[in-house]
Amino acid sequence: MNGRGVVAGVLAAGVVLAACGGPGAATTAPTGTVVVGAARTGSPAPTWNDELERLFAADLARGAGWTFVTVDGRPSVAGRLDLAASGDNDLVRADAENALHDEAQRLLGSLRAEEPEADLLAALDLAGRSLDGRPGPRTVVVLDSLLQTAGALRFQDQDGALLSADPAAVADELAARGGLPGLAGIEVVLIGAGDTVAPQDPLPPPRRTALIALWAAVLARAGASVRVLPAPVEARPAPGAPPVAPVPVASPEPVDGPVALPDAAVGFVADQAVLRDPGQAAAALAPFAKRLLGERLRAVLTGTTSSAGDPAGRLALSVDRAAVVAGLLRQAGVAAERIEVHGRGSDFPGFVPDRDSAGRLDPVLAARNRQVVIELAPMT
Repeated sequence: MNGRGVVAGVLAAGVVLAACGGPGAATTAPTGTVVVGAARTGSPAPTWNDELERLFAADLARGAGWTFVTVDGRPSVAGRLDLAASGDNDLVRADAENALHDEAQRLLGSLRAEEPEADLLAALDLAGRSLDGRPGPRTVVVLDSLLQTAGALRFQDQDGALLSADPAAVADELAARGGLPGLAGIEVVLIGAGDTVAPQDPLPPPRRTALIALWAAVLARAGASVRVLPAPVEARPAPGAPPVAPVPVASPEPVDGPVALPDAAVGFVADQAVLRDPGQAAAALAPFAKRLLGERLRAVLTGTTSSAGDPAGRLALSVDRAAVVAGLLRQAGVAAERIEVHGRGSDFPGFVPDRDSAGRLDPVLAARNRQVVIELAPMT
């Protein structure tokens, strides 16, 4: 019996607890909750928590069931558990409920990746199909970092440019290509979003914010309501999980010469020169400000854009975004005369063609072109 095998029926104190496994197995109760996660490389191991405890109590009270879906390169339904307990008296029933609670925790602990990489969208599709047409409240709990590396979203490609992509554009592109899971009317709860374990590098706050915003847009476009539980998750998975490609997330370093500050590092609202989180942007720029304050250097800031919009609008946006970054450096104490601001729009060396053969803007390639480049140069 492998890690995706049958969940055995549990017999305790004369009470039968219904359980079954495999994606085609029949259940006798409506599925209320799907738990999505796995002990996999780079992501904290799924652990029992207060949210699962609350949902377990609610589903037990209405006799609903749980489904468990493994996140890896080829997600699958790992098991199902009907929360139906019976007994001749309160004591026997309490024993049955305790046994169901133990079995739910065991099933959660058995979720382990077996295939390389991680395709969370495919896992969510399985979750949505498990809940399709079920009555009553329907919830999907995702216990994962959200750093997908296979399927329709690959955060490791293009030097991690997907973390800088416009969330709405990514959601629209997935919808246009039929890549969204069916989650209409389902609540999706994200636990451990953006939390990582070695060998995956930690996500700096702006990148974690961008990651959550992207998934929130994708899930909303799929018809789900979304809740994000902010408490960090740190449980390390057991060694030996299949490999998962690392996602580049390192913060820009203030070296001499040009350094690109992508949207994920600074964090602009789409198509605007407005910061999503000025505090996080200031933190990303703090190492540059420190060098400027401690050495005889000046900062040359050059804004660039994707090919979206008209040339005049692109040029204006690139100048305005560079000016916003200049304002953060001034707030950190850098004298205005030591900062230059320029804009190039989409006309700059290194521009990446960001439209497909049909002329549609590719949100990932477009994100690579949306930058403010900062160059530290000697004072003249």
